[in-house]
Amino acid sequence: MERIYVLDTAPSVGDGLGEELRRALYLVLPRDHEQTFIDQLSGWWHRLVVALLRGNRGTVSALDVKAKVDELRNSFAGDNLPTLVRRQDIDFDVEQTYADRRFVEQLRWIALTAKLLQKAMIDYYRAYTQNALWVEDNLVALDELRTFEADLVDEWERQFEFMKMTLPNGADATTHERAGRELFRLITENSNVRLRAYDEPFYTQGTLHGLADDGRVGWHPDFQARLQALLLRTT
Repeated sequence: MERIYVLDTAPSVGDGLGEELRRALYLVLPRDHEQTFIDQLSGWWHRLVVALLRGNRGTVSALDVKAKVDELRNSFAGDNLPTLVRRQDIDFDVEQTYADRRFVEQLRWIALTAKLLQKAMIDYYRAYTQNALWVEDNLVALDELRTFEADLVDEWERQFEFMKMTLPNGADATTHERAGRELFRLITENSNVRLRAYDEPFYTQGTLHGLADDGRVGWHPDFQARLQALLLRTT
């Protein structure tokens, strides 16, 4: 209790705090995206407060706050984009939600482990949700997202053709699975396609899973025929 300071007439969380933050941060707020910036900073602060209350962190300094403000400001500058969906923010069972999706089935065809399937579902959710938030806040236009997706498909097409060229005649199921895994790893870990300067791996990988869900890309050499058979079974 000796460490508590009572600030008289301070604005409450639901009454005036937002305007107070806007005034205090006036010089660093990105134009037309002020609320997104404040939401990001407030979310970081709330998580920090919880860590302090639980004893997981000892102190927070003015320098810590300044560093976070600078980091957020830079994420809105030039060709940068802010990360709006953190892995820690996911509060539902992704496996229960996405287990039957086609992009997950495609990954099963190349025998990915359960852990990698779970990570794929998380990446898919984060990329899909972040796109929606970016568009809602006018950070990215729909045409720009479509161009990004088209560039990913073009990159995939080249690598998919190379994979098929290397398959021996009469390759067995195990060879097909291995070739698909190698293609998946090559594309998801070494893609040169970027949306502006944004280079978070989860975003490219999650977007690829979305394209796989639509059947625009795939990993198994026979994924088109398998998707067609899957469609027939569900109709």
